[in-house]
Amino acid sequence: MTARTTRAFQRAEEEARAGRAWKALDRLRGLLVQFPADQDLLSRIGELHYAMGELPEAGRYWWLTELDDDAAHAARAAFHERYGNTPPTILAALPHPGTPELYPPGVRARLERLLGTTSVGGARRSRPRAGVARTASGRRSGPPPAGSSPS
Repeated sequence: MTARTTRAFQRAEEEARAGRAWKALDRLRGLLVQFPADQDLLSRIGELHYAMGELPEAGRYWWLTELDDDAAHAARAAFHERYGNTPPTILAALPHPGTPELYPPGVRARLERLLGTTSVGGARRSRPRAGVARTASGRRSGPPPAGSSPS
């Protein structure tokens, strides 16, 4: 079963045709829990955001697809402008990213680079991370160093 075959997806399409893109988006985003890597679903959510002029939001969803056109590039650029380019900020901004294995090869490779992991002979192994990840504001991301008190 795919998201497109569900009644919720069909109802979302009816909402979009009736000019209620916001309601269509609500219905489609609800399907992400069940279908986090469904390419039709992610593409459609991105299309609706793009049509509404919400490029960073379109980029959030299209980041998890293999779309490779001018609209997708513009939306992904707007996504990175809003959310940054560091792995922690990108991962935090992505909608319900499932495990990389759920996605097509190009998306899987991007997610694995962000997660700092690679697949080798079917086994997963972690690569050591270089440096300390920081948010766009320059703060450390993740838990505080051992022995430090919270600020």
